[in-house]
Amino acid sequence: GGTITPDATVNYGANQTISYNANPGYHLACVTVDSVDVTSTNPSSYTFTNVTAGHTISVVYAIDNYLIDTTVTGGTISPDATKDYGSSYTVNYSPSLGYHLVSVKVDGINVTLIHPSSYTFSSIASNHTISVVYAIDTNTIDTTVTNGTITPDATVDYGSNQTITYSANPNYHLVSVTV
Repeated sequence: GGTITPDATVNYGANQTISYNANPGYHLACVTVDSVDVTSTNPSSYTFTNVTAGHTISVVYAIDNYLIDTTVTGGTISPDATKDYGSSYTVNYSPSLGYHLVSVKVDGINVTLIHPSSYTFSSIASNHTISVVYAIDTNTIDTTVTNGTITPDATVDYGSNQTITYSANPNYHLVSVTV
């Protein structure tokens, strides 16, 4: 996860600075000198002063983690996830019954989908968001009448009810209703 330099032999009474750096995708987790944690006071190097005995320094790096934040309207989606640097994560999503896909946004930008029910984040190196929006399906009810009146045409949400009202003109009577 990183480097530490140099591995040195030091003259008696001399000073020696040891530098350490995390590789991309990693961060410094812990630095110990002679079994004592010195991480908080030495984020990138440690200097041994007036060396009169042998010492040990240990540097531990940890992989960076990133959040994949998922949201959906009108359906279901994979849960939020924390993923390691460089890994992949496939987010699956599907509409509720009677809904259709409107948009998929990744990091706030509309995306063109290769697969209409999933999106894969590859080589993750930062936090990401994915927002999927489904809208309810609608159906049109067309109405026609001869010698009478009827409720005008209507657009109805999937699963909803719609009442159609009709009546005959004066001197006419209802002969039939066709649905």
